[in-house]
Amino acid sequence: MRRTVLFVSSNGAGLGHLTRQMAVARRLSDRFRPVFHTQAHALALVRAAGIPVVHTQHHDAAGCPMDAWNDALEADLLALGRRLDPAAVVVDSTALFGGFAGFLQRINPVPRVWVRRAFWSEENRFFLDLAPLFDRIVEPGDLADALDTGPTTTMAEGVVKVPPTLLVDPQDRLDRDAARRALGLPADGAVVALQLGYSFGARTDALRAQVLAALTGRADLTVVDIRSPLEPRGNGPARPPEGVRQVDLFPSFPVSRAFDALIVPAGYNSFHEAVLGGIPALFLANTSAGMDRQDLRAAWAEASGFGLGLPVDAPGQTVAAAVERLLSPAFEAGRRKAADRIAWSNGASAIARIIEEIADGG
Repeated sequence: MRRTVLFVSSNGAGLGHLTRQMAVARRLSDRFRPVFHTQAHALALVRAAGIPVVHTQHHDAAGCPMDAWNDALEADLLALGRRLDPAAVVVDSTALFGGFAGFLQRINPVPRVWVRRAFWSEENRFFLDLAPLFDRIVEPGDLADALDTGPTTTMAEGVVKVPPTLLVDPQDRLDRDAARRALGLPADGAVVALQLGYSFGARTDALRAQVLAALTGRADLTVVDIRSPLEPRGNGPARPPEGVRQVDLFPSFPVSRAFDALIVPAGYNSFHEAVLGGIPALFLANTSAGMDRQDLRAAWAEASGFGLGLPVDAPGQTVAAAVERLLSPAFEAGRRKAADRIAWSNGASAIARIIEEIADGG
């Protein structure tokens, strides 16, 4: 009989924690059955992957007092835990809500793993006080970790560090021709992908328009505007500009060899997909409250030659100049030279083995 591993994450409008948990879940051995509890609006993506999932509305959308919301979250998780009797509970979250803490304190003895990526902003430091609730803390690596001076760097004792995680391994992507056929793109000519996600919220439309203005009107250039599954339908223009192809796509990495360049936020998953996938990228740093330090990832990419960085509030002329650099042969030559320095294995496999070990009593 397969034993259950309960994966718990905090995503609401984002996909980062959820994507990482999907990466780990698909690498568990057949002895274990993953079940997800998420606050992400994109729970349909989990179901599409064949993983059972339970949803609780994120507090930003729940419209009830925070204490009442946490009480309801704790009750939901306890009911689910008693029904599933999991072999392990895996929490991937920076924000360890009161509902999470209450659940971990009250559930029957079960191994608990905290998957805790780095690059925290200082405002989240107090969550580190809840580390004793877990039997194992795992930190997925970050290529830019040399620039991290945030709270997690002061509490690293006993933390198991693994390489960066990806949902799809770079070698498992479609080749260029097959990827372009899958997307209905021309076989010849340059293709640039814009993938903003929806972590910018209501600012997404204006940011999209600014970037597209710097891209459109170029001869022999096709722009693919990859829309987030979380983005409200009806956002953006009714018809995309000439030369822009809008697609709803998740995950996009399997077809990323179709792209000659990528413009994307410097979130954990998109950043590592671009760098490890060898895609010339312009990274937009989301510096909104509560976000990880995307500005530092973008700065690392710029300094090391792996990509270009740009603040999201940059004026139009600066955006246009960055796009020119992104598409230049000189930038691509430098990026290729930098890429030779990377040695990597997928940390998602390492996390899966850690979960299995602790579930087996190790």
